[in-house]
Amino acid sequence: MSVDSSQFHKLVVLGASTGGFDSISRIIPMFDHPFQSVIFVIQHMPEWMTASYIHRLKQTAKLPIHEIHDGEQIQSGNCYVLPGGCFLQFRKTGSVKLVRSEGDAQGILNINGSFESIIERYGGERIVGAILSGMGKDGAAALLKIRQQGGFTIAEDESTTAVFGMPREAIQLGAAMKVLPCDRIAEEIIKVLKK
Repeated sequence: MSVDSSQFHKLVVLGASTGGFDSISRIIPMFDHPFQSVIFVIQHMPEWMTASYIHRLKQTAKLPIHEIHDGEQIQSGNCYVLPGGCFLQFRKTGSVKLVRSEGDAQGILNINGSFESIIERYGGERIVGAILSGMGKDGAAALLKIRQQGGFTIAEDESTTAVFGMPREAIQLGAAMKVLPCDRIAEEIIKVLKK
């Protein structure tokens, strides 16, 4: 496992699908700039939607929001959005490697694979992970791995999800240490980051 500990002590990973943009857009504005960590947003969406998704997030975000680009070196203080239709991986040098999928037009189930790559790169004990609104079970298994490695994990409460499938799966798997409504997730993440 290659670990870059020079820039940030902990990092945040957010996984979302159907209805997830509403959750993400309520969480991200709660983080102040300058930000002493890194946020990865892995959202199921078609590739053509990425630019407009980021544009909408920027309207209310205090910290810089970027689309992740192939070959990029991750820098502290930023929120990185994975382009739709891609899996996130890392090269041995630590730079980003984007793997495009032949998935359907609605995007691919890329949360679990991308979370796994982040765990391998940085170590699960450094991660604060959250599974938000979405259909299916993508991300639950990797969230469990984060918990098992000593990280902190959250599932969005049914009361604020559009679709409870992904958070429910994470809860049933025992992956979530906390189950919280969307409006309390950022507060909990900030608390953990300060420890």
